[in-house]
Amino acid sequence: MTPGGPQDEIDTLGLEQMNLEEAPVRTVRCKFPSGKVVNKRWSCCKEHTTAPPCRQEENHQPQKHTPNELSNLWQFHVTPLSSTRDNRKAVVIDCEMGVAASGDSELIRKTLVDYFSGEILVDKLVWPEVSLSHLNTRFSGVTWKSMNAARKQGAASLVRRRRESKSGNSWIPRQSLSVTPRTRTPMPCDGFIPA
Repeated sequence: MTPGGPQDEIDTLGLEQMNLEEAPVRTVRCKFPSGKVVNKRWSCCKEHTTAPPCRQEENHQPQKHTPNELSNLWQFHVTPLSSTRDNRKAVVIDCEMGVAASGDSELIRKTLVDYFSGEILVDKLVWPEVSLSHLNTRFSGVTWKSMNAARKQGAASLVRRRRESKSGNSWIPRQSLSVTPRTRTPMPCDGFIPA
């Protein structure tokens, strides 16, 4: 074939000449099971808890609660007015949650970090107050071995929720900004009501 022949004309046709566009790729950000754990399997799809989640959504839809629902389920503590110079301007709050036998989330670890300095203010394991199905170890990093070791060592690294909720308040006065890593805020698990 000679250059400029019919084959060259076909080879030079591009997507832009054909007015074809690539379909946009759908981004699925939220992957989750919709059921509860029963005998190490999800009730929704009967898959093992380590299997990939069976539901997907483009965006996370936080659970909705009635106005008094959370205060009836949890013991909350109002954050105090600033009383010391050791208060922080912004505190990052994170908590790790296990899964109770009822299917509800249960606080198992609480961490507070000064946002600007990176100083760890609180990092405590919290002994569950109810029976747990599992500790979500794959995501939380908390194991029964570490929980039991902390329990044997005493309250230095393991604190019951009621006492622990109050201990975090001294770092978070009402005028502090609280930063959380999730769309669904961990405040209810921490028991704080920031003003």
